Amino acid sequence: IGNPLACIAGLTRDVIEDGENRFSQNSRNSLEQIQQSIAGMEKITRDISYLDIQTQDQPDWLDLNNLINNTVKIYQYDSRFSAITIDYQHNAELSAVFIANDLLVLLLTNLIENALDAATREKNPCIRISTRQADPDHVCLSIEDNGPGVDADQLDKIFEPFYTTKALGQGTGLGLAVCWSICAALGGSITAATSPLGGLRVEVILPVNPAASTVTISLESA
Repeated sequence: IGNPLACIAGLTRDVIEDGENRFSQNSRNSLEQIQQSIAGMEKITRDISYLDIQTQDQPDWLDLNNLINNTVKIYQYDSRFSAITIDYQHNAELSAVFIANDLLVLLLTNLIENALDAATREKNPCIRISTRQADPDHVCLSIEDNGPGVDADQLDKIFEPFYTTKALGQGTGLGLAVCWSICAALGGSITAATSPLGGLRVEVILPVNPAASTVTISLESA
């Protein structure tokens, strides 16, 4: 699917950038909508591919706090989320984790973007990120928002592939499913509950050294 999408995207860009074309503004708007739809389809195919975690970077000892801090800085420069307050409370004594960098980055970005998307709709949008040492062998990451939240009867479904509480066209239903697959592959866990902020609270527990445990790959959420 990715190859024909790349071809369509390239040809659409060529049409838009061709100075000899005399499109009306409506036609240009339509072409831009096509580009946005292609980008959305490309994201869906990437998310689907991430559900099957078979290959990744070599694991290394990573500073989770530092990685979160760098990721937060990136989103603070994103105009889509510039109005959202990000409260980051980290445990300075947190153990390093022996995990592949790309898996941890993918986990963080999906969780943070999910919270940011939810908070965007609020009058005073904010998200809270925190880390703590769950026990000597596990670290805990918590991300919560003050968005509309999720009904109690839906909390056990949000990690299922293609299940989304967002409006039609605003979510693929794959972000949290990808997170579940990553946590399962690493021998960790991920749970959701209502946040004291009013929205959703997602908590991830990861082993300090997943390589020491049996890794099970699953494409189905809990």
